[in-house]
Amino acid sequence: HDPHVWLGPPQAIAMAKIIADKLSEIDPANKKGYEARAEKFIDELKKLEEYGKAAFKDKKNKKIITMHEAFDYFAKAFDIEIAATIQKRPGADPDGASMKELVKLCQEQKVAVICVEPQYSKAQAEMLQTTLKGRGIDVQIVPLDPLETAPIAEGKTGNPDPGYYLKKMKENIDTLAKALP
Repeated sequence: HDPHVWLGPPQAIAMAKIIADKLSEIDPANKKGYEARAEKFIDELKKLEEYGKAAFKDKKNKKIITMHEAFDYFAKAFDIEIAATIQKRPGADPDGASMKELVKLCQEQKVAVICVEPQYSKAQAEMLQTTLKGRGIDVQIVPLDPLETAPIAEGKTGNPDPGYYLKKMKENIDTLAKALP
């Protein structure tokens, strides 16, 4: 089960609507403001989804390996195929048999990209890449951020950067689109 629903623009749109509705219910005096901000954010999410679909539209091979099951909603939104994950559970390194299966799968499915997350070591991904390279298969390692944390906005003690989500999602799209053949 992938709990990272915020990585799919359709799911993020649904969450924005639900949050605005709930805040309007709790604070009816400011309902119009909640609705207006949600509508603006939803418009940005729709643009992001269109941007991502265009970025991946002409890619010949959209098969990737991810660190763990964090990008199912992202992949579905942009028609990316997650061939496998390196870690069966977040933070749990694969054993030798699992790595052997990953190598075989990458060969058979012609996976071109391994995605790593900033929160985890790249060691397993680099080992997989080295093994594949030894078999004549060139795969790139690229970072994808599951957006589980956000930095504090500059000059705003304790408040996260409000533009971080859209910025990092676009960065994820650009990074992956550049790496895919």
